[in-house]
Order: sequence, then structure tokens, then C-alpha cells
Amino acid sequence: MCPPEFAYRECWLATRIIDTPAEDMTRSWYTLTGKFDPDDLADLKRLEAKHSVKQELTDAIRWARLYGGSLALMVID
Repeated sequence: MCPPEFAYRECWLATRIIDTPAEDMTRSWYTLTGKFDPDDLADLKRLEAKHSVKQELTDAIRWARLYGGSLALMVID
């Protein structure tokens, strides 16, 4: 039996089956509502961009779909 990475790398259909739902889940990202300090929101967006949070979560979803499970751990100081 072939490992799942082989199908993912070699077959465009398998790649689309894995990637499309993961990208759809994170496409519109999120919107915070409520009373927040604009400086805090700017800091949050800056940190998200610095650490590529959206891309990392998209990758975690891809791994979960490919291997049957994944973990995204955020360490907050």
C-alpha cells in the first residue's frame, strides 16, 4: 500500500481533495467584534503576520486531512 504522501504529491486530484477544504476554512479568516483597544488589535495583527498564523493553521488542517490528525499548539507568554 502506498503512503498518503505519494498520492498527495503525484496525483493532482488527491492534492485538491486535501488542499481545497483546508484553504476554504481559513480563507476569510476571522473578525473580532467588541470593544477592543485599536492598538491591541494592531499588535495582534502584527504578531499574526510575523508568525504566519493563518498559513500555519492552514498547514495543520492539511496535515490532519492527509494523516488523519494534527495538532496546532499556540504557546502564549
